[in-house]
Amino acid sequence: MRRKRGGEEGPEVELPITPMLDMAFQLLTFFIFTYQPSAMEGHMDLMLPASGEAKADRLENVSTDVIPDKEIGKESELKIKVGTALTGDNVGQITSLEVEGFTGPQAFQTVDQLRRFLTDEHKKLADSGGSSAVKIECQNKVKWSATIQVMDACKKAGFENISFAPPEDGG
Repeated sequence: MRRKRGGEEGPEVELPITPMLDMAFQLLTFFIFTYQPSAMEGHMDLMLPASGEAKADRLENVSTDVIPDKEIGKESELKIKVGTALTGDNVGQITSLEVEGFTGPQAFQTVDQLRRFLTDEHKKLADSGGSSAVKIECQNKVKWSATIQVMDACKKAGFENISFAPPEDGG
């Protein structure tokens, strides 16, 4: 408080705390709702192993924690080849999907088309008593997120035993 010259007290200054807190919480809420993380925050720069890397030397050395004993060593009847552009703007993105199976190679444009085909193939394999195993072969430059999309398509189609084949380009 300040006193005026004549000994009188001046008017008190009041700080409006409640409206300031309300505005601060509104701004905080606005920024939380409109925050968009950059694309690089979820980026994982991973490379698939080149051929010959990370293989068990004998069948006894394969971990049986994830795959049941009856499925180990069982050849898959389907192999999915995932291709990418090696240069340009689409490096790491899926540019080609091809399934090699007992009906011959078939190409697909999207992961959704692949999933629908795999669902039909899984039903056929289940009816005929065939293997429910599938192998995914990706080029080395395919991004991990694209590989996960293909794995998700296999899971949604009903395939439980999903494994990886080393890429043909070898590194």
